[in-house]
Amino acid sequence: MMDIYSILDQSYAECHDIIMNHLQDDVNTLYSCILVNRRFCRIFIPILWKNPFKFVKKEKNLIEIFNTLIHCLELNDKHRLITERLINIRDLPTTSKAYFKYHSFIKEFELNPLQKGMRLWISKYITKTKMNGSQSTRRVKKSVIIINQYIGKLLFNQDNQYESINIRYTDLLSGPNTLFSICDFVNHEKSLINVNKLSLSLFHRNSTDLMPIITMKILSLQNVLSPNIQHLQIFIDTTKDHSQFTYNLINFIKFQNNLKSLLISPFCKKGDLKLYFAPFLDALKNHSNSLTFLKLKFFSISINQLLPLLISLPNLITLDFDLICEGFSNDNSIISNEILNLPTSLFKKLKHLNYSHNLPSSLFKQILLSSSDNLKSLKIGDTYYPFIKDVQQLCNLNLSHFHLVITSGLRLEDLSSILENLHHLVHLKLSSTSYSYLLEQLKRISYLGNLSQLLNSNSSALFNSSVSSASSSSSTSSSSSSSSASSISSLSSTLSALSISTTSTSASTTSSASAAIPRSLLSRNRVSSADQDRYENIIKIFSRSLPPSLKILEINFLIPESYLKILLNESLFNLQSIKLHDYGNFEDNLLRIFIDYQKRKNCFKELGIKHNKFSETCMKEAKNLFKITKNTTGIDDPFYGMFTIIIIIFFFF
Repeated sequence: MMDIYSILDQSYAECHDIIMNHLQDDVNTLYSCILVNRRFCRIFIPILWKNPFKFVKKEKNLIEIFNTLIHCLELNDKHRLITERLINIRDLPTTSKAYFKYHSFIKEFELNPLQKGMRLWISKYITKTKMNGSQSTRRVKKSVIIINQYIGKLLFNQDNQYESINIRYTDLLSGPNTLFSICDFVNHEKSLINVNKLSLSLFHRNSTDLMPIITMKILSLQNVLSPNIQHLQIFIDTTKDHSQFTYNLINFIKFQNNLKSLLISPFCKKGDLKLYFAPFLDALKNHSNSLTFLKLKFFSISINQLLPLLISLPNLITLDFDLICEGFSNDNSIISNEILNLPTSLFKKLKHLNYSHNLPSSLFKQILLSSSDNLKSLKIGDTYYPFIKDVQQLCNLNLSHFHLVITSGLRLEDLSSILENLHHLVHLKLSSTSYSYLLEQLKRISYLGNLSQLLNSNSSALFNSSVSSASSSSSTSSSSSSSSASSISSLSSTLSALSISTTSTSASTTSSASAAIPRSLLSRNRVSSADQDRYENIIKIFSRSLPPSLKILEINFLIPESYLKILLNESLFNLQSIKLHDYGNFEDNLLRIFIDYQKRKNCFKELGIKHNKFSETCMKEAKNLFKITKNTTGIDDPFYGMFTIIIIIFFFF
């Protein structure tokens, strides 16, 4: 029988990759593994050190990592540091050799945390003397210049083979001499030969104009890396003139052999895009066969620029728009016709779409129609709700992941009508700009019911019929799925009828009716028992609109515990994970809801929360049934995963 050590051996590539890919971001498990025994330690230390800065959030941990790198220096380099009086002898690592060549395990090089850790380490370990603030700053700068040479020599030699490079220049800049330049080190080309992911970041606010030297250093790095970069992300923000930098960047994009991913933000000053757009588009056309990922972030672009850009990239699998489309109106018949005449096969391969609320609705509908067979994940604002309904009437949407951002008070019945037709949905995110979105919707629906009682007794009867049928159906949990489906649609149809009956009434009638409604009905703080019953019945109907296929639910608005319990009990899904973002501190009552749900359904695996006040007893019982995790990522993180490389340069106008 194969033992665990054999499975973890890299010669068993499939088993090794499955296990390591699952564990690579689980720092607690990795740390536990290195403490098992020496063999486990040798297996898992390289995983932890692939990118040691990825897990670091505290300054003291940055210092510890940098101290380990100092420990890895050659003995003669350590002695030079001592003789130059940069650090106290008593603080220098005294062992002659580190247990591992930790630096050689690093595969994802990140400049910013390295430089930050260096400055923190210098402040802690250099010989202490009484100096005022300016003298101390100069002392740190001088030390940075010296230690850069030793660390660069350590990290860029034949022992290191990097896969990705993240060069991020920030406000730590204090002059050309302190800039860490990879290409200054003798063996840098050997270390960069396998790099296919590049990240560059510049935050340049200070008065010194470093753009000429930065442009030169980055051009040197680009020349070494080209033409092997497959993944690229660009985000620019600086007050300095950088026209030459921009042209170099566009040429760099153009001359890669197999560019697959590009995340890009404005690479020129505001209003200058027209000067660079033609060469940029020409660069993209070189990658029409290979580019499958495109994210346009913070652009202000015209529709006449956007359409040819999209036409040039027919093989996109992921398309993420976060931009403003200038000078477009849905009433523009010429542009609308151009959108309608886009090749029907243009988005056939698209699987992931994030669509900004500032873009033409006609383009969104066209993309959705073209990609409906293959599209798996979608993120949109609620302003596009009507166009999803239009497409659902024409063809099936096979979405497995859906994120709806509610910014304009989307009606609960409209939300229900979208979700009930997503039959393959596995992961749902609902985020709202209003923390009390659900409660506001329940009050609105209750108000419509009370208003309809005064204006239209037939509509009121219809409403009461729908909620009473929901109540009766909930008491017979063994009812068929077909009857459930009919009660699902009742929320949309009934509440829509209520809205129509009230809004279609003449202005004079509505005004007089409103005058007849008691003021306490229009703005009441306390919820009557009748309203509470109605709220609960509406939640029951809404719960049944959630697809049975749903496994993961994330929300960032308040769902009171009583309604959350109804949601879990009345829905047809077998939920495995729920993440409650931006909530307050949870207590035992909430945890008890999920304990009972897991005991009843035996499907629940994870509760993600930000803060809690659970008792030790309740927490212990819950952890025997499912995981309780802390939400470390936001609800806005894309379904397609965090992009692995970044080029960022900040602009201030």
